[in-house]
Amino acid sequence: MGGNVGSTSFEDYHIDPDIDDARMFLMQNFWYNQSLAKLGFVAGGPVSNISTPKQSFNGSEYFTDGIRVVLFVSENPIALDDTVLLNWSRLE
Repeated sequence: MGGNVGSTSFEDYHIDPDIDDARMFLMQNFWYNQSLAKLGFVAGGPVSNISTPKQSFNGSEYFTDGIRVVLFVSENPIALDDTVLLNWSRLE
């Protein structure tokens, strides 16, 4: 048979070290595509910085402010200014 076209192994999987940037990119992608009905931000994840990064399950290093985003995705188009911003908790 031919060579390995794609890897299904988690050994080759690496995350973006700036995980907060990836979080915001994903949120903006849903929002700009008018698929985002509601969103909220919640504190509570582990905080790390670039000089003391955390490690994922496979050893990839990342840093984060510990804030999570919760997205409510819609099947129907939602105008950008109709997206509801939920005020769940005070982020410090």
